[in-house]
Amino acid sequence: MPGKENMALILAAITDRLEALLPQAAPDSLAQTVEALKLRRLGQARELRDYLSTHDDALTSGDSDGPAPHLRLLDALAADHPQVVRARCTDCGQQRTLRHRSPDGRRCVNCYARRNVEPCGRCGKTRRTYTREKGERPVCDRCWRADPANWEPCFLCDQPKLVVARIAGQPLCQVCAPRPTHRCGFCGREAPAHAMVDEVPQCGICYQKAHARPCEKCGREVSDRRFNPDGTRVCGRCWIIPMLDCSVCGEKKPCRQGTRGRWPRCTSCYRKTRPRRTCARCHKDKVIHCRLPLGNVCSPCYTNIGRRPAQCANCGQRRPLLGRDDQQRLICGPCTDNDRDWSCRTCQNVALRIADGNCAACVVHERVDRLLSTRSGLPHPQLAPLRSLLATETEADPYPILAWLYRAEWAKLLGRLADEHDHITHTVLDALPPRRHVQYLRTVLVNSGVLPQRDEHVDSTTPWLNEVLADLPETTVRIVRPYAMWSVLRQARSRARRRSPTRSVRKYIRSRILLVIRFLKWLDTNGLSLETLTQHELDTWIDSGSVNHYRLRGFINWANARSLTTHPLEVPWVGGEDPTEFLDEDQRWALLKRCLDEEGIDLHLRVAAALLLLYGFIPTQIVRLTTEDISQVEERTYLLLDSHPVLLPPRLAELLARLADSPSFSRRPIVENAASQGKWLFPGFQPGIHMDHGRLTAELNQKLGIRVRTARNSALCALAADLPAPVLADLLRLHISTAVRWTHLVRRDWTSFIAAQKARSSGAVSAHTARSE
Repeated sequence: MPGKENMALILAAITDRLEALLPQAAPDSLAQTVEALKLRRLGQARELRDYLSTHDDALTSGDSDGPAPHLRLLDALAADHPQVVRARCTDCGQQRTLRHRSPDGRRCVNCYARRNVEPCGRCGKTRRTYTREKGERPVCDRCWRADPANWEPCFLCDQPKLVVARIAGQPLCQVCAPRPTHRCGFCGREAPAHAMVDEVPQCGICYQKAHARPCEKCGREVSDRRFNPDGTRVCGRCWIIPMLDCSVCGEKKPCRQGTRGRWPRCTSCYRKTRPRRTCARCHKDKVIHCRLPLGNVCSPCYTNIGRRPAQCANCGQRRPLLGRDDQQRLICGPCTDNDRDWSCRTCQNVALRIADGNCAACVVHERVDRLLSTRSGLPHPQLAPLRSLLATETEADPYPILAWLYRAEWAKLLGRLADEHDHITHTVLDALPPRRHVQYLRTVLVNSGVLPQRDEHVDSTTPWLNEVLADLPETTVRIVRPYAMWSVLRQARSRARRRSPTRSVRKYIRSRILLVIRFLKWLDTNGLSLETLTQHELDTWIDSGSVNHYRLRGFINWANARSLTTHPLEVPWVGGEDPTEFLDEDQRWALLKRCLDEEGIDLHLRVAAALLLLYGFIPTQIVRLTTEDISQVEERTYLLLDSHPVLLPPRLAELLARLADSPSFSRRPIVENAASQGKWLFPGFQPGIHMDHGRLTAELNQKLGIRVRTARNSALCALAADLPAPVLADLLRLHISTAVRWTHLVRRDWTSFIAAQKARSSGAVSAHTARSE
């Protein structure tokens, strides 16, 4: 047994040498490390022994010119001994796996590939040689793989492709070849191994969880982090896509692909380069997501299959239908011998798995709970009603909630408020910049019952006023703030108690305040003051602008009443002018007939245009209509307008009933209206809010060519010609003076009608008196 004895002596010598180089290491541990090298040949053992004997820095130099067992020894010792330096690549100096040897040391795969290049005999590009043809002509890897002569028809998809595996002698392409599955040592499920941890297989989900690190911007734990231009490592959502020169089109664009290499590509060019095949489900040429028993399937079709499980024609189970039987009926995965797992890891329901093996509903529940929690991780008690509403919406359809969690700015703001405030109030929201997502969040919280109702069109003026006055001189602020708070807002609140305010109220309030600020700035610019202002100077400013300057009348009256002016000042009242824009009667009836009969027009526009052309209802009145405003009495349909029922023609009543029963034509809000009031006939984008009247006005003009003022004038003229002023005012909820003005405009004398009404009333009273006697 001289060979075994010589090997034992050599291994003992190696161990002794390591004890001398690492005096603090345990001898038994070093002996086990040497034994783990599994040196089977005497030549390898002697090389390692001789190298360690002649190089005192064999464990600390990082040189890669030693024998192969020396590199494996360094890798084994570096894990337990920090002073041991792993071998470095001769070219790049990185501590990597060094598989290629050269006279001056070893190189990593990348450096070897960069050095071992020559022009390809086919494409002419300088690349690493993969093989050589007859005549020793070099061929690169890309050309060899793209050569149809090296392809075979795949046994499963029957497509000529490069063979990567053979099962029972049958060729399989990379898409169809099955990946070997293992039982994950961490979660226990059967899946392809993504990595081996201490010789234990680890699936892809567990690997990502183990390597997840917090994003340095949002704090979300992710396994894939990227570098922003400022050096922070962030998740994919917080990553700022770098602006680079696209290597394909040459334009400077955001480039997601190739940012770490020399060939960045913009999104447009990257999509063009991806191969397209015919989807077996939608039969369109698209980028293929995966291959199912149906065939190649694109990403939208794969999502639809997972989101819409149906009854299998073979086994009767409700599962995603992945294939077809001999009769071309859709069948599920198990019936096609497809072992793709569609079961949610949390609820065990069969559905499309979104993240961590969970379905969309479970992912939404987990992320909503995390979003609506306090800093300590406990559920925020004030947000319980909103959590309940979101849970209800999730049961119906979790995907809009999932998109909201990813994209909506107001969702991120809600999470920050839940984390920073124990009690969320209107005051907390007023302290934020008046942005659109802040306003949307306020409507959500009010609609869900988290915050109390308030007149947003009026009450939102206070934080806006504070922001406007922040940069103005103190003398201006002392005048504007009292006027805004005690005159403009007071009048607006008084009107709001009589009639529901609209967005135009907010616009009118702010325009009056801004007009006063511009006027006071003009005084400062011209060296004047409100106290010394004369009527001539006031008239000069009024004449220098549009008719809008006459709106200063309210401020001047307020200033006079509070002795802020020395001279009595006056701004003349500008009354309303008679209407000048009308539709011809034939045009009005033609438009009305088109709205009632033409099915190609949006239903909500047909109803709104008909109400406008027939009754002169303005968009402000129309958008506030709900399903509860429609009533049926026998065969007649009434529309309640400001507590007054209006009889509708049968055709218009039919359209209105269809609109009430139809789904929302607008984008559905995340949180539906939780109030007890009826459904809006004209819903808006925000929860619990009707459609903006300005948007309806614009749609009527752009899509139907109907100008609201012209159509309303024509409708009121037609009604005023047939009805007396009191009836017109009562029917359309007009002020009596407005109704009288319209009646005078059409020059119709209703004296005889009023006298007849009085005579009829007197006759009825006399008859009643006679019967009583």
